Formats: sequence, C-alpha cells, structure tokens
Amino acid sequence: MKVDRIHVLVHPGFVMYNIDKGRSPTLDEPQKTRQQELIKLYKQKVDSLSENDVLVIFSPSKTHEYAKDYRGGSEWTEIEDYAKKRLLRRVIRLSNPSWLTTDAGDESLTTMFGIMQKRGFEFSKTTPCEIWGVSFGSCVRDTALELEHAGFKNITIPTKSTDLFDRNIEIDTLTKILRDSNPQTKVKVENRR
Repeated sequence: MKVDRIHVLVHPGFVMYNIDKGRSPTLDEPQKTRQQELIKLYKQKVDSLSENDVLVIFSPSKTHEYAKDYRGGSEWTEIEDYAKKRLLRRVIRLSNPSWLTTDAGDESLTTMFGIMQKRGFEFSKTTPCEIWGVSFGSCVRDTALELEHAGFKNITIPTKSTDLFDRNIEIDTLTKILRDSNPQTKVKVENRR
C-alpha cells in the first residue's frame, strides 16, 4: 500500500501515565476533564485518517513497562486500543522513543520503518508526516525534528491536535522554539486539527 500520510501520535495519556507511576500528583477535576477531552480529540483525529494513512503511536511507557501497561488496561492505553480496532494493521504501537529518553541512538525510527516495510507500506522521505499529541516539555517538537533529521521533507505539527497549542501566541512560541533548536528546520506549525 502506498502511504499518503504518516501520522505520529506522541505520548497520548502522558499525564495519566505519570500519575499511575507515582511521578505526578493526582488530577483535580478540570485537569481530569482536560485529559478526557484530549483522548476524545485523539479519537476524532484517528477517525479522520484516510484509508492510505498510517498511524504510529509512541506510548509514554518505557520499553520494559510497555507490555505490562498495555495488558493491564492502563487508562492511557485506551487510545491505542481505539486506533487498533479502527485502523487494524495501519497502526504501529511502540514504546517511548529513544530520542525522548536518555537512551542514545535512533533505534525507535529503525523499528518504525522496519515494521512499515514488513507490512508492505510504501513511503519515501517526501511522504507527508503529521506529528501530534502531548506537547508540553518538548515531545512533539523533538519528534518532528528527529523525523526531519532522518530526512523527511514534509513535516507538519497540527496544533489543534496537541494538548496545548491552539492559539496564535502558542503557535508563534512553538515555531520560535523549533527555529531555535534548528535554524534550518522546515517543520511547519499549522493551526488546524
């Protein structure tokens, strides 16, 4: 299958993951509502993918925790189940990518590309990529820059599909941070889903 677009969902449920692992305090009601809204937003985005789009989900779970977290029905894995049921083999679920951890190397991209090729997905460095998901910290930005570093030419961050960025000042801030990280970056930031 020729891939029209590669979507990368970064760290869905990150806040819930940190609470479950004891790394963050519990959520108050407005925060919990926001996390539920984000999962709903991600589901809507999954539903909008075309039949030739592929979705890669980088879980917040670390490699050694991923299988246990997923089998245990952790709250943040809900979107992974949802995507798997709708997209079937067009969803690739992976643990926390190496560039967002203290690990060195690009084995996460190598794994992602290997799975895509084994499944018969045809793509090139000009295949459009959309990076969305949890933005605070630098997860979405760093993932976009990592794909750009790997040679992809057409990368967009649709800010209305992230956790924070849906206002012009936030878009300007993210664009500036991208340019500060890599002055030659061609990653686009667009105020859309």
